[in-house]
Amino acid sequence: MKTFLLLFSLVTTSLLLGQSGYAFAQTTTDEEAAIKAVVIRESDANARGDSQAWLDCYVDSPQTSYANTGSAGTAVYRKNFEEVKEAKKKSMEGSFKPWFTLDSSTDWNIKVGGNMAWVRHTQHFMILATNTKLTAFDLKVLEKINGQWKISTVAWICDFKNASPPMKSTY
Repeated sequence: MKTFLLLFSLVTTSLLLGQSGYAFAQTTTDEEAAIKAVVIRESDANARGDSQAWLDCYVDSPQTSYANTGSAGTAVYRKNFEEVKEAKKKSMEGSFKPWFTLDSSTDWNIKVGGNMAWVRHTQHFMILATNTKLTAFDLKVLEKINGQWKISTVAWICDFKNASPPMKSTY
């Protein structure tokens, strides 16, 4: 949990610096569209259970990290690409059954500085087994490698308190 909080604090600090204009300059429309396309492709691959398409959106690096509030009351932290890859493949192996639908992504905020960018957006989705509508607040850091944007860091949290119907959570 301390690692998750540390990661979240570091990402939040980056956001605040970016908002102040010191760390990042505003990007062009083309770069924003390319970055948004990677984020949407990653979400779509996750919903379809396509682990390879999902992994193709990520930087293959020891610095890659993934943190989220899993199901209500749990937290997940993967601290390098190999951990991310193993966990994703395991979650989608066998006869994968889609467990959610992504209804929309809103509140996009994208900042780019050279070959680094961050994206903040809100995802609205439904858990199919329970017909529960959830909102997730998503923050991603991306790197541009050989002209292609790839995700290097993910931190997202679900708003379990305001789910419909409500879900219990320790957060």
